Amino acid sequence: MTEKIEIRHRFSQLVENIERQGDNLTIQRPNLTPISFAAPNTHCADALMLLDGDGTTRQNLIAIAGEDDTPNAAEIIDYYLGRFFYGRLLKWEITQDGECIASLSSHDNQMGPKEIETPPQSLTLSRFDCLHRDGENIILESAESCAQIVLSSRAIALLGSLSEHPEDLVARAFCEALWRLGFLEDGSKEETPNRMTWQFHDKFMHEMSRSHRDDKTPGATYRFKGVITSPPALKPDMVGDPVSLPEVDDADIRESSASLHEILERRMSGRDYGSQCLTFADLSGFLYRVARIKQVSPHPSQDVLRRPFPSGGSIHELEFYVAVRQCEGLKPGFYHYQGIAHRLLHLPDSEAASQKMHMISAACLGQPEAPADALIVISSRLPRIAWKYEGISYRTSMLNAGVALQTMYLVATDMGLQGCANGLGDSRIFEKVTGLDPFEETSIAEFALSAPL
Repeated sequence: MTEKIEIRHRFSQLVENIERQGDNLTIQRPNLTPISFAAPNTHCADALMLLDGDGTTRQNLIAIAGEDDTPNAAEIIDYYLGRFFYGRLLKWEITQDGECIASLSSHDNQMGPKEIETPPQSLTLSRFDCLHRDGENIILESAESCAQIVLSSRAIALLGSLSEHPEDLVARAFCEALWRLGFLEDGSKEETPNRMTWQFHDKFMHEMSRSHRDDKTPGATYRFKGVITSPPALKPDMVGDPVSLPEVDDADIRESSASLHEILERRMSGRDYGSQCLTFADLSGFLYRVARIKQVSPHPSQDVLRRPFPSGGSIHELEFYVAVRQCEGLKPGFYHYQGIAHRLLHLPDSEAASQKMHMISAACLGQPEAPADALIVISSRLPRIAWKYEGISYRTSMLNAGVALQTMYLVATDMGLQGCANGLGDSRIFEKVTGLDPFEETSIAEFALSAPL
């Protein structure tokens, strides 16, 4: 006898309970106005009351509402189910012989089971699906579905059985239920050219960091306030030898700097290097104009910074390092820029790592035999920005890095230096040379900098 797989509808956590007086129903919601309405008849009221507690299937709702040959019972039930999940009052469970093996929560008020459509014969996981652990739960999410589903060990086994044992009717029924809930896809269909261009990580980050998931609006939630201490605004000193940078005169900058319009018009990626190498003074002026810390401002929640370029929430989680290949007055190696003191900190035994970074950069720029004089490496102290922002911390850090790169382009152009952002970099080299935990800080962008022709 085939084990029965069903989709059960039930009220979500947004419903405290449902009260009934005759055919009049009232849905009580936590801290919200109750919803009162009159059911069309007693049988419909009987059916809708079953959504409370353990819930029931759509078929059972229709059967109860249709007693005594009530006309249009299916249309009536579908109307109420549609209204309820539009108000995000419903959740769904997949049951096996009455026992819940998977529980789905929607992030969007347009989401609901495809009860009427017939599932395709060739069902498969979408390449945009993701299975991961969240606390004690195993979660299945998809970048193409505004929902997540908690899977039991039995559900995971059934999901795995679909490809290994396609003749397994129970596994097939379970996967059809997943398809009705917005997961899995028709494996026989060819992917459209536009969809083909999206990679998993691009689509997943895009969907998870936008605001169309109406139950979890990403942003400044301060979710770790009172849980862990915010990382300090100023990065603690690393182990290394401090190197003072030449002083920079603001008056000289103002006198020699071109207009913004002229700089924008002249700006271009520069990778044509001459016989001259970068000077210590030029490197100092470049870092001063791009990345110095102008002010530290205490704040009750989280201290903030001011730098020449903007940053989300003025958090300025970005750090700047310099991999020096050749620079007049500065030995090769890897340096951390300390923006508050406007100085460099030379990391010990870093020359080999600096050379590897330059090899990758030169290859990335299509000129492996002509590495730049210096490589500016931008890292992100992600815990600092994630302490405040939920769902968008990495995205915001990447946006901040883009702003910093544009600032580098403009400053390099104004100073007559050759500058070009890199498309690739190796965070593992950064991790080894700094000794930092990549969850604490990791490199996310690079900018090649050299003297002009």
